[in-house]
Amino acid sequence: MKFSQFKKYAEDQELWFSNKKTIPYWVDGYNTFNNVEEEDYEQFLSLFNETYPSFNSFDLNHKLESLREFILAQSKEDIYFRYCALAVAFMMIDPFISEFDFSENHSFAVVDNPLFLILSPTYRTAFFHSWNSGVYHHFDISDGEGRGRNYPFRPELGCFQITFFKIEPNLTYPHITYHDHLHILLFDDIYLHNSGTKREYTKKLLDIEASLVHIDTIVLNELGAANIELYCMDVLPQIMEAGVLFNKYEESRFLKPLSQSVDTIKKAKKIIFDLTKNIFEGAQANEQDAENWIDHNTIRSYIGWSGAAYDRNNKYSDELKQFFDRKEIVYTNYDRLGQVSCIVPFSDVNTENLVLDKDMRAKNMLVYKYKLLAMKVEEFRIESEEVNGIQSEEFSGFIKNCLNNLFEDKKLVKDISISSYLQTFYQEADTQFKINFSESQKSNFYNPYKFYGGPNFGEY
Repeated sequence: MKFSQFKKYAEDQELWFSNKKTIPYWVDGYNTFNNVEEEDYEQFLSLFNETYPSFNSFDLNHKLESLREFILAQSKEDIYFRYCALAVAFMMIDPFISEFDFSENHSFAVVDNPLFLILSPTYRTAFFHSWNSGVYHHFDISDGEGRGRNYPFRPELGCFQITFFKIEPNLTYPHITYHDHLHILLFDDIYLHNSGTKREYTKKLLDIEASLVHIDTIVLNELGAANIELYCMDVLPQIMEAGVLFNKYEESRFLKPLSQSVDTIKKAKKIIFDLTKNIFEGAQANEQDAENWIDHNTIRSYIGWSGAAYDRNNKYSDELKQFFDRKEIVYTNYDRLGQVSCIVPFSDVNTENLVLDKDMRAKNMLVYKYKLLAMKVEEFRIESEEVNGIQSEEFSGFIKNCLNNLFEDKKLVKDISISSYLQTFYQEADTQFKINFSESQKSNFYNPYKFYGGPNFGEY
């Protein structure tokens, strides 16, 4: 769209927040186009074209980085000039918005996604690598009272569910999606394997969560470097993953690059780790230090989730875990972001070769399809044994053969739906072993996004 069209949409607030073209720009986009005049926009557009004459020949990552540099160059100028620069950035990136989609069927919008991609190199790096790795979103509709999540948090499967209330359009936020992307991208090979005791496993998962919350603070600081009073920064600390809140937020908000905020980040990390340690050991947390930093109930629920995951893993066969670990289906062809430790900002990683690779994404989504089917087959075995009493060496052998065939005969699942495969699989198993699932059991099994035990079987 042209600037004048965005400007026209911004004249009607209700239209702006319901139109699919303008929703990605959300509140900060509305404020930008509602306040910037077209003649001033044209002036800044000319300045941008003079500064970056080869912009159109850049790849997408370098386009985004050029827009970030242009905005930061105005960070000490009048606030109106900063909004003019932001308007230019939004207009320049608008033709590429359709590429930024993780959903299965374009069924929802990630608001502020263009803004985060432009202003945060950390978010952008996580976004590009996650997209290439095949991560995807499944969405569900809540009943309006917080219920409705059928799909547990299962990072090893490369998909996570976003639950919406019964409103249109369906929206979610970038700090929610990229946080879960990183659980999958960096740690998906950890969740399926119990290491040591339940206590040790839980501590490992809490360390993962705390390190990702630390990355949240890095993204927050990168957004603040533009020195613009962004609405997304007002709401971000309140709804950030793990309930992290910043009581020193106002002091470090404007024009604070990461290097100037190291003490704040270190304090956040220390409080997160100390608090989780105290909760886990049953000790009394230091309420004064923890106040307004982290939500105790969230950490307690995470501990409960990791405990459920540990119990669930004990039921899985070695064959399933070996299937997930086979080198042939490792989906990343890069070295875990240069072996970044998660405690190091992604902006320290070389991002010169960041690209969105559609072929790689298609290939990796197929790998996750194999993994999802393998998990459904394995949980079919568990449910058949625990609920329906089907236990025999022949039945165990049947499941093992199915897992092996699933990997070896890739053509078997490449061109059919997951539900169709599961129905065919059940019919064969029922014919041989008289499984006799109830209609409710069969309905849940045929649904790729429901697992044995329901949402409480490992829900986060």
